Amino acid sequence: MMEPMQIDVEVGTPQDDAAELRAAQPDAGTQHPIDPDEQIRAASGASRMPLITALGLVAGDVLLHLERSGATTLRLLVRELKWPVQMIMMGVGALIREGLVRGVAQDVDVLVEPMERA
Repeated sequence: MMEPMQIDVEVGTPQDDAAELRAAQPDAGTQHPIDPDEQIRAASGASRMPLITALGLVAGDVLLHLERSGATTLRLLVRELKWPVQMIMMGVGALIREGLVRGVAQDVDVLVEPMERA
């Protein structure tokens, strides 16, 4: 039987640092820098925290974004939130499993929308 493994990720990047780094790139606003996660972590001195904590923070950011903006695409979430793409996808997946949002295939993207409360 395999031992459980703890996975740590680096988080804690201020959104302003991320915006500054993206603005410094030649195509700011249209695509992420070559390696934004590494640049942002280096600029902010991000700390390490357990994956489950990071996923909870990502899920919270996704819910807040949906509350402010309504249904949005996964691509737009990736552009607007300060988290790495993989973390946003895992956070959205967790919210779907919990029944808080739903993902609807929309051409080559996924529309993420809040579930209606009963």
